[in-house]
Amino acid sequence: MLTIAVGSKTSKAIMARFVQQNKDWIVAHAPDLTRAPESPLVASVDLAALSMSLKLCYADDPKPMIENKHNLQPSYLYLPYPRDQTEASLLWLRNWLKEKAFQTFSPWLAHLSQQTGLSYHALTIGLHKTRWGSYDQSATINLHAGLLLMPPAIVDYVMIHELCHSLHWDHSAAFWQAVSQHYGPSQEARQYLKKAHHHLPAWAYLSPRELVLGR
Repeated sequence: MLTIAVGSKTSKAIMARFVQQNKDWIVAHAPDLTRAPESPLVASVDLAALSMSLKLCYADDPKPMIENKHNLQPSYLYLPYPRDQTEASLLWLRNWLKEKAFQTFSPWLAHLSQQTGLSYHALTIGLHKTRWGSYDQSATINLHAGLLLMPPAIVDYVMIHELCHSLHWDHSAAFWQAVSQHYGPSQEARQYLKKAHHHLPAWAYLSPRELVLGR
């Protein structure tokens, strides 16, 4: 249930008019407004782009037993901070995600560039609140580290989308034709990205301070 707080002198007619005028916004943002706040302490990280899930082990946690020393896929991510240092742990985790994203996306983007013949100069990784990717005048592509938490097809789409800006700066018909040529139908991926924040953990797009303060 969504509750709207108003002043004691606000009439029902004014409230009804307010809700009617803003109903589209309320419906669009209802999942965020009514979702229970997440605990800032992270228990695991699901790297969907790599089909990998990691359990977080904090500095004051009992060290897990390694059942199979020949298993080359790690199942734990070890943080250098205890559980009570929440803000420091979140900052470390965000930096780790950016480094992991750069290691993963560098060869991935280079391969797509070679495959499509679309060029770029450099790759940077960030954790923004809005953009999943960008292509600037220096031909640098910036990708959101949170893409590492999304399916591979979505990563492919964002990379090809940005590479296509090497041909067209705007989102003209010619741009979308290039995206279609190199990626195929993109409507499903675009719809996914419009709601992607609903699927991502809050620590992937909110700052540690915002999470600790519960904003």
